Amino acid sequence: MTAQNDALTQCLKATADPVRLHLLHILGRNSYGALELSYILGVKQNSLSHHLKLLSAVGLIESRREGNSLYYRRAVYEGPYPTLVTALINTLDSQVLTSQHEENMRMVQQERVLQSQEFFDKHAMDFKQQQELIASFDSYAEVAAALLLNKGQGHQHAVEIGPGTGEFLEVLSRNFDQVTAVDVSRDMLEQAKVHCQTHNLNNVTLIHGDQSQLQGLNQTVDAAVFNMVLHHVALPAQELAAAANLLKPKGVLLVTDLCRHDQDWARNSCGDLWLGFDPKELQQWAAQSGLEPIQTTYVGLRNGFQIQCQIFSKL
Repeated sequence: MTAQNDALTQCLKATADPVRLHLLHILGRNSYGALELSYILGVKQNSLSHHLKLLSAVGLIESRREGNSLYYRRAVYEGPYPTLVTALINTLDSQVLTSQHEENMRMVQQERVLQSQEFFDKHAMDFKQQQELIASFDSYAEVAAALLLNKGQGHQHAVEIGPGTGEFLEVLSRNFDQVTAVDVSRDMLEQAKVHCQTHNLNNVTLIHGDQSQLQGLNQTVDAAVFNMVLHHVALPAQELAAAANLLKPKGVLLVTDLCRHDQDWARNSCGDLWLGFDPKELQQWAAQSGLEPIQTTYVGLRNGFQIQCQIFSKL
């Protein structure tokens, strides 16, 4: 048997188990920690560790460290016979998860959302000061605005998910006829409201809730923006997919966020759920949502942080 055939055999053996197939399916949706996966799948941790080890050994899943925690996600397979493995993955993704798995995933998401929401409700008044320990808006605003305005196709309607204190709403308000912003934190939304009133941003509509509130818009939009917010959300890949559904064909999605880092203090000080993202990670999620990358620009910051500004277009 050739080395390639041997590697393929090991890969097929690793997937020849219903729990591991469910695991691959779930990790294709989003990244999860071991405790979360144990809960979602309803298996003991020692059993889960065995499944994770087998799938990791053949390159089907990978892990990333977030401070003291380890999160798993489905990897981009680079082994032999990728067409065969891709067909397996596509078959998994075309199926419906069990209702119990869906419910358990929903509970994990809800727990993450509550964790983030509690932080912002508690620290809304001092959030901007804490955020500027990492990056002030002025340090990257010009770059982000230029990407959005130079690469976008239309200027009728834009949405911002998680506007925070509302600084990027100024850019949107001045360049789009209509702007809609949604935030899960009432306290943060109140700050955005004050910012809009202070700067006479009269074409901005603020909505309390999550992106599901925007799906009720009886129109698609020209642009969607995540400004330094994805590292706060429970399921970033899912958020990107929801935003892509809002866009017109050729509409654009702007993401500004931190590149991956190892400074765990940002969790407690700034409410970060994720310690930044690898640019290719965002691009992979975007591609799964029918978006193609247009341009990426990086901005270096103090304390070793780096911001990525990525803009995507809907196919």
